[in-house]
Amino acid sequence: MNDQRLGRRSFLKGALVGVPVAWEGRWPLGEVPLGERLYACEEVYGTCNVKKLGAIGDGRSHPLSERYSTLRRAKVDYPVAESLSDEIDWAVIQTAVERCDGVFLPPGTYVLGTNTVRLDGRKQLLGAGMTSVTLLYEGNDVAVWVNSGRGISTSSWAVRNLTIDCQNTGPYALRIGHQLAARPVSANIGLAESLLITGATEAGLHLEASQANEFINVHCSENSGDGCRIAVSNSRNTDTHFYKCNFLKNGKYGFYANQGNVITFSGCLFQDNGWEGLRLEKKLREAGITSANWIFDRCWFHTNNLCRNARYQPLHIFIDSEVDAIWKNIELRHCVFQFRGARRLIKAGQCQLRIWYPYFGSKLGMDTGSPSDSITIWSEKPVTTWDLKGSESKVVFYRTDNADGYSNQIYMNQGGSWFLVTRFSPNGIFTQANIEVGDSSQGLILTSPGGFRYRLTVDDAGNLTTTAV
Repeated sequence: MNDQRLGRRSFLKGALVGVPVAWEGRWPLGEVPLGERLYACEEVYGTCNVKKLGAIGDGRSHPLSERYSTLRRAKVDYPVAESLSDEIDWAVIQTAVERCDGVFLPPGTYVLGTNTVRLDGRKQLLGAGMTSVTLLYEGNDVAVWVNSGRGISTSSWAVRNLTIDCQNTGPYALRIGHQLAARPVSANIGLAESLLITGATEAGLHLEASQANEFINVHCSENSGDGCRIAVSNSRNTDTHFYKCNFLKNGKYGFYANQGNVITFSGCLFQDNGWEGLRLEKKLREAGITSANWIFDRCWFHTNNLCRNARYQPLHIFIDSEVDAIWKNIELRHCVFQFRGARRLIKAGQCQLRIWYPYFGSKLGMDTGSPSDSITIWSEKPVTTWDLKGSESKVVFYRTDNADGYSNQIYMNQGGSWFLVTRFSPNGIFTQANIEVGDSSQGLILTSPGGFRYRLTVDDAGNLTTTAV
């Protein structure tokens, strides 16, 4: 029996590193052979193929007890096993992760049961396709965890081309980093690409300590909790970027965060979520943690807040703080806001918010809150299409090409009413006080209450002269 165990251990080790090994030993009575596994590595990917290591992937439960009579025998092939009730698929995947830098999942539906796949170190989990590979999880924590806090530096990680389904049972599908009480550990310089994250009861994507990571074509969809969540107290999420990601049809928020620095979104969709599509909210002041520099470029906000009564505001975006720590440098660039009815789309409380040339229908309602910091808006639409509610002063840069020749105008808002401050034309600067400042040849031009224009000049003696223009 000792020879058999050494043979199986040698075989598994050889298969994981891609060395051809023949297994000719006999299996104990009642255990199913794993089959001939000459190579466990795919030449194309250079990674361990879990099907060749014994994974089943048929979407049904197969505990280790189907193959092994004792846990000791199961641990010979799969050292990560903790119980004979562990799923074979999980044991194969986690063992491959421990032994290989890259793990390839061929088409199939792999059952994780209640166990978590932990990617600690320079690890890559690669599926054959988002629609052809599914990981099923039903535990009480998270399905896949990148840097779970086992003391292993984690960078250059990847999770690609698969679906993670928590089956409306598991709290989280994919977690990045670990918020340890003593010292948070982050996952760095990694990539999550072409993923469907669904069925989580708390949040599909959970960022605890993400630094310099990219998320491309990640769909956080139909989670009963949030699509993505950053809710931490002592760790930092920085330099995290989302490209063409969807936060769609989640029971609560599309994206929720209580902190983060340099978080960017490009071409992302926030749609049909039960609560706001985006909620940035601070309830605690974390020492040394900055919440700033969130940029949304060409993102789409459509029909959010479906599960709340109309009195709950806003429809799409909520940004505020209950402590003396504002959200700094939040920018919405060329974003689309679609909605039904006359509900307010944005609430911007304690924040520095810039909105660049948004696309919306007949009117965009925004609650500026009180107190608030500063909101600057660049828009090609008339100022009357901005319905502001709030007592604080706001500045709006209004750009248009009217028949009267004015090309740019600046307005300020007081208590929801707009006041023209300055307007520009190719020939000068116009103010609400009917003063036109042109070039040196034009001088200063004043407009009378009756609408007549006069040029005001002064001689060397200080005498003023007016000339009709």
